[in-house]
Amino acid sequence: MRGGSRLIGVVLAVGLATATACTIPVFRFALDRWPPDTYRLEVTPVDAASPDVAKFLRNFGATSPINLKVSRLPAEASVSKLFAPNATTPLWEGKLDATSLASLTESPGRAELVRRILAGEALVWVLAESGDAAADAQVTALVEKRLRYLEQVAQLPAIDPTDPDSQLGPGPALAVRFSLLRLPVEEVILRRMLAGTESGLAETKEPWLAAVFGRGRVLGAWPAAEIADEQIEQGCLFLLGACSCQVKSLNPGWDLLIETDWEADLQALGETKVPAEPVLPEVVVISGGAESPPSSGPNLPLWIAAITGFLILAAGVIWRHRVDHP
Repeated sequence: MRGGSRLIGVVLAVGLATATACTIPVFRFALDRWPPDTYRLEVTPVDAASPDVAKFLRNFGATSPINLKVSRLPAEASVSKLFAPNATTPLWEGKLDATSLASLTESPGRAELVRRILAGEALVWVLAESGDAAADAQVTALVEKRLRYLEQVAQLPAIDPTDPDSQLGPGPALAVRFSLLRLPVEEVILRRMLAGTESGLAETKEPWLAAVFGRGRVLGAWPAAEIADEQIEQGCLFLLGACSCQVKSLNPGWDLLIETDWEADLQALGETKVPAEPVLPEVVVISGGAESPPSSGPNLPLWIAAITGFLILAAGVIWRHRVDHP
């Protein structure tokens, strides 16, 4: 999953290939209409007989507010296992008891992600801390500075209220909001989920970043050393742009295991408030930095200008792939 530029380029290429008239921002389309993929928990007979696990299994059903399927292993199985969607290698394996079951299905980091997303944040960047205070602080400063800048200059697309493909569901008011969530090394299971199944990031000793939106969907995960202002902007602006690819399975990314009833939570927030037509920003000053004007050239919303750059990037990605794989 490495290379922030490459991943965003692929996302854009897929979206352009299936362009529609939808004017809802990508992050909100995902929150409204993309249910999370299902994890699979396989339980040994011995673990299933323990009181806490047995109680969980009795109360678990199709209406449980968690994207999880539970199955029983044969009698000879020695360990229970958790698999990410479509994965063949377990994300976790061991003895399932009250402690491990709780760590698999819930955590402070996941609760905070849900809180921020339901509060209206378009994208939550997650810093998987390394334990090196200086290195983690350096990444934090870089990301937070750029996010504050983007909140000042980035814009949402104008939503066409007459378009049947652009009807918003209930939820938080639309706004340009981003944040950084620092995740300690103790959040082992969530860090594995955020890293994905092939990246190797979960085992690294260096800080790394993941980007989460929608109903706990991870756009990508990358070593912090590969992320600069450009990659932060690409991720944020892509998710603010009008949703061009409405089919979830055609978009790169993967889902987290989260215990929350998204439909009920969104319904509880009521009708979505659509912001008035945005006004192009003036020059903004980032704390500790120089003045940063909006992009020069035509007086277009920033997300439109970004898409032009993304298209060039996507073409380069496709060309390189064809050279490497004739």
